[in-house]
Amino acid sequence: MTNLRRIRLKKELTQKELATLTNIKLSTLQKLDKGSNNINKASVDTVLALARILNCSIEDLLEDEE
Repeated sequence: MTNLRRIRLKKELTQKELATLTNIKLSTLQKLDKGSNNINKASVDTVLALARILNCSIEDLLEDEE
């Protein structure tokens, strides 16, 4: 499970609700949420918008690189 999904579920937001609140395309959010798109390579604006709405730090959303 991605950090984004874990935090989103903890906040009880659907993907659609989060996409609307952050003004991120739903398809983009879905890919980030399931990890098919690496959030570490997403734009700063995208990650910042997610962090603001989810009330967490950018670091909380990033995935550990192994």
